This record gives sequence, structure tokens and C-alpha cells, in this order.
Amino acid sequence: APALQWVRQLPGSGTAQVTGVAADAQGDLFITGTTSSPDFPATATLGRASGPSSVFVVKLDSSGAVAFAVRIGGSGTDAAAGVAVASDGGVYVVGTTNSTDFPVTKGAYQTAPGAHKPQDQIVPLPLGSFLLRLNADGSLGWATYFGDINSSATSVAVGPDGSVYMGGFSYGDLPTTLGAYQAEFQAVYNCPTGSITPCQAPPPGGFLTRFRADGSAPTYSTYFAPPSNGVPQGYVNALTIDETGNVYFSESLSGTVNVMNASGSALLHSVAAPAPVSAMALDRDGSVFVTGNAGVTFEPTPGGFVQTAGGGGAFVAKLDRGLSHVVAAASLGGEAYDAGQSVAIDGVGNVIVGGYTFSRAFPTRLPFQASFVDPANFFGRDDWIPQTGFVAAFDNNLSQLLFSTYAGDARSFGVSGVATAPNGDILLAGITSILYQPLSAPLLLPGAAIIANRIALAPAPGVQLDSVVNMASKYAVPLCPEEAIEARGSGFGADARILIDGAPLPVLSRSATDIVSMLPDDLKTSGAVEVEVASRGSMSNPIQLPATVAAPGIYSIHGTGEGQGYIRNADGSFNSPNRPAKPGEAITIFATGVGKLEIANGFVVTPLPISIIVDGFLYADGVGSAFTGAGALPGNVYQITVKIPTDAEVSALIPALSGFKYWPEVSLSLVLGPIHTRNGIYFENSAAVSQLGILLYIEN
Repeated sequence: APALQWVRQLPGSGTAQVTGVAADAQGDLFITGTTSSPDFPATATLGRASGPSSVFVVKLDSSGAVAFAVRIGGSGTDAAAGVAVASDGGVYVVGTTNSTDFPVTKGAYQTAPGAHKPQDQIVPLPLGSFLLRLNADGSLGWATYFGDINSSATSVAVGPDGSVYMGGFSYGDLPTTLGAYQAEFQAVYNCPTGSITPCQAPPPGGFLTRFRADGSAPTYSTYFAPPSNGVPQGYVNALTIDETGNVYFSESLSGTVNVMNASGSALLHSVAAPAPVSAMALDRDGSVFVTGNAGVTFEPTPGGFVQTAGGGGAFVAKLDRGLSHVVAAASLGGEAYDAGQSVAIDGVGNVIVGGYTFSRAFPTRLPFQASFVDPANFFGRDDWIPQTGFVAAFDNNLSQLLFSTYAGDARSFGVSGVATAPNGDILLAGITSILYQPLSAPLLLPGAAIIANRIALAPAPGVQLDSVVNMASKYAVPLCPEEAIEARGSGFGADARILIDGAPLPVLSRSATDIVSMLPDDLKTSGAVEVEVASRGSMSNPIQLPATVAAPGIYSIHGTGEGQGYIRNADGSFNSPNRPAKPGEAITIFATGVGKLEIANGFVVTPLPISIIVDGFLYADGVGSAFTGAGALPGNVYQITVKIPTDAEVSALIPALSGFKYWPEVSLSLVLGPIHTRNGIYFENSAAVSQLGILLYIEN
């Protein structure tokens, strides 16, 4: 796509995670993470790096070429947690290790792992911390252990004087310094009175440590565990440094953002973020931007951009320099779960957010691609639904969405980190073969590849294409033959037409912001197609969309893609709360995106077997089908008539449901081809499934 300046992929046969991204003043991109791939394409290896996992650091120059790809570790388990770049080109990495032969350097602050103590057995993950510096050419500057297995580093930043800061969580035994804000760990054990069960381990607290640039010693080291009802809370999961050396950091469990003074002796300010924070960035004026998952209780500020379709949404919030209040908060998401994982500020103050989404209705603006993730790649993995990445840009006040696109291919993918180049281009990196699930640790699959992009944000064209959706579901699903689609954007004139791979489509309806057309019956059913809008002699930005055999959507009565379905009862009336259908009666469902149709024995036959699912688990028997015009719906419409299973049929089929009765309002869905169930019931990660928000009303 024209927006993509380059794409770089680093393959591997094992598992991997990208845990940190940074950029230098030249626009070089630095990526760190963890790999188990024996064939990781390293240009150099530091230490034995022979254990179950190793640290990697990759530098891509401004053209996307690999400057170095260094593998680092010992004979144990080593994992990177974050990366930061100094003004002299030095690269700092923090993480965890249980390698006794991690490649620490002579004269380092701590050249051996901390000794184990009896109380260490309460710690669930016996991994200590490391901090290292790579020189600008990828050679090892210095490396040190830090603390023992009771403390784990999770974040890193570089100060204006070259000092390196690390944050993380600790269960105690941290080396603290004189005059530190909190020199002693506040351990709170859960020992119920009179209980004969062992006491539970204390929850962790956060820590902050500032190291000299040469790694010889910390200039300060302190716990940070403000108790809530006497219990320390969480850990430092993101941090950034201002021009005076003050440390802004987020704390995981309480959802607060804090600022520590330059000497590590006093907490200056704290403020509650609108939702738990995943990442943080500092603007030139001292404003703090944070991102994460909004959740259902998120409240955007007046004027903040909001576009969600039922899911929690990713959020981005702006906090004032003094952390006295939330200046602005915006939410961006679709019908499912969306999470921001990284945030950066470009040279003119635009706010860049990257993350992952499960949503097919994720809001896009001037995108270069739709979602290509293929659920068929994950059949057999119940409870795991594949996700894809996204990257978006807001103005500094978070009132306008300037750019938003899906990112990724047919594999599960998430954008782990974003950064900006000096000219304003967006740099991003993520990993394939990783499956996220809310409130659960990611599932890592073999065959992981690191993917990095550089994206140029061009000025908005006169004819702007923001999304291409299924006309019935309003989801940005793949395109298939004979599907009714809607192109959304702006600047569409009276002659505007949708072009598919350069070929114009007949127009069914148009306005200044949307065009509706029917895809041809000979549209290809694999690979990708390019969609543009032509109007008044100009072309819109192109969007790449996947092509497939079928991508169904059920029409809703109000044209929103959700709520009351466009469904006729047996007597021809529209199904509604006032005109419900009865069990055993036939209903007719109106849909599009079922693929190229054939006529067989008087029936309209879909290219893949079709299933109509009532109430989330009941299969309705087919009665008949047609493909013809239907009132105000655009073009020819697929119409399938099915019989609602009776209460007795349900009870006979599932004895445990003896005496079954429908609720007055139930869901209705359509699946083509193989059905992949989740927990044996839910089918939402089938390859070709309609939206899940269509309602059928039943009288019982």
C-alpha cells in the first residue's frame, strides 16, 4: 500500500514476544523481546543464549534494513521486558533471567545472581532481573544482574543526563539506597485467624531504580507500594522521564499515574487514570499520555473522540503536567475487545496508539488495509479467538481521529510497540502467532515472526475512503461474490463509484459520505482486492481487503447491523416484540455475503453449507431460499426460510433441557462452512459467521 514505506519480517520456528520498541533521532527502530527459536536470524550472539528462551534486540535503520539482530542470554530462561535509546545511540534493555551465566561484564554493579533465601520459595516465578547496555553498533557495553529472584524488572527509560531508570515489581530484598522514598518492603501476608492452611504470599509492590549511565551503581533505588487497606498494590509497568529527571510512572493494579522527584526521595503527585494503563508517553509540554483497555466503566471527557460498538474499546488519555486531573480521554473500538499496548507522540504533538483488536467493527480512517486475520487458522483452540493489530493517530486534544488502520496478515497479530520518526512517520512492531485473551496471559504458538512497518501519514485526499463494510452487518469483513457493500468516507460527488481492482461497480445508492454497490458474481475468492472510490476525476486512498468464499451478514430492521432483525414471520409481517413468531413456525431471514449462488432443484444453494442458529445453540431446519429484490434493501437479497425448533424438539434433542422455554428475545446467527465452537457452544470464531447482535422475538 502507498502508506507503507517498508515492511520487515524476521521469521522463527519457535515462540516469541515483542516487549519493547523505541526509535532514535535518525528514525532507526529498535525492537526487543524474547525468542525460543533456534533459527532466530541473529547477526551476533552475546553469551551462550542456549536456554529455553533468550533476549533479542533488533535495530532496523530508517530504510528498514537490519543493522543488527543480537541474541543475548545464558543457559537458563532469559526474557526482555523493555528497551530505551540514549542520545548517544546506546541501547538499554531490562528483563528477567534465571541464568547463572548471563553475560554480565567485569566491573558491573552485580556480577552474580542474588543468593536464594528460604523465604524466596513463596515467589511464584523464580526469575531475577538484569539491566544491560548495547553500544550503537550492537556490541555489549555493559550488563549487570540486579537484586535476586524476589524482584523483576518490567520497564526502562533514559533520562536527559544519560542515567538509566528501571521499574518493576518486588517481593522484598531489593537493594535500596539511603534517603529513598520507601527503603523497606511493606509485606502484608494473608493469614486468616485460626486457619491451618499456609499463609499466602504477600502481593508485590513496585520499585524504581536509577542507574548511572556506566552501570556501575544505582544513584537511587526505592520501593513504591502505597498500601490500599494495608496491602501493597501492583508494580511499575510503564515509565518516562521529564527534562528535570522526575519520573512519571504507572502502577498496574490501582490504575494510578505518579511522579517521583529526581532524587527518588519524594512522591510529588498522583492521579487516577480513567482505566488501567498499559503504556505511557510524555509530551514536550509535560503532558502525560496513557493507553490501555477502556473497560465498561470508562467515561470519556467532553469533546474526547468516542467510537465504539459495544466492546470496551482501547483508550487514550491526556493528563496534565502536574497530574492534577485528566485533561482529555478518548475511546476507540468495535463490538469486541480492543486494547492499546503502546503510545507515542510525534513532532507536532499527534498521539499515536498501537494495540490489538478482536473487533470487526473497529473504526478506521484513511486505512491502508482491513483485517486479514483468518479464524480458520485457529480451529481446535477453544477459548481463543484470533486478533489482529491496529495503529491510530489522534490530535493532541484527543478530539479528532486522524488515522486508523488494521495491521497484520492472516495470522494472529498484535502491535506491541509504536514510535515516531523525525519526519512524523509511524514506526511499529509486533509479533505473529500470539493469542491474547482478556484477563489471561497470552498464548504463544510456534512459528512466530517479528513484523515491523514504517507508515507515512499523507494529507487527507479530496476523496477520502475510510471503510468498506458488509451492507447488512456493517462489519469490515472480507469481500465475497454477490455481496452488498457500503463504502464510507467523504468528498463523494454525484459521479462517485466504487472500484474493485480498478474495475467500477454499478451504484445502487450514493451520498457525499457513502456508496452502496453489489460485488460481481465472478469476484475472486482468495488473496486480496484493492478498493478505491473515483469521483470528479480524483481517486481516493486505496484499501486492501481480503477476498473469500463467503462473509455473511444479516440485515437489521433499522439498517444498523444490530438489534431487531429484518425477518418476516410466516404471515408476512415483520418479526418484532409486538409480532413475535411461535416455536415451530417458519421465518424468513434476509442476508448478504453468502457467496456465489447456484440454482439446484428450484432452491438457491450457497457455496458452503449454511447453518441458522437460534438462541446461540439451536439449529433451525431449512424450508426454502431465494435471491431476489426485497423492498428497500439494496439489490438482490439472499432470503432463507427456516423453522424455529419447538420446545418439545429442544427437550428431545437435549434431555437436560426438559421443559425448555424460549426467552421472548433471542439471538439469531448465520454460519457458512465449518463451525468452530467455543466451550462447545459458542461459534463466534467460525471462519464465516454473521454478526452476533441480531434479535429474533418468540412467543411462548
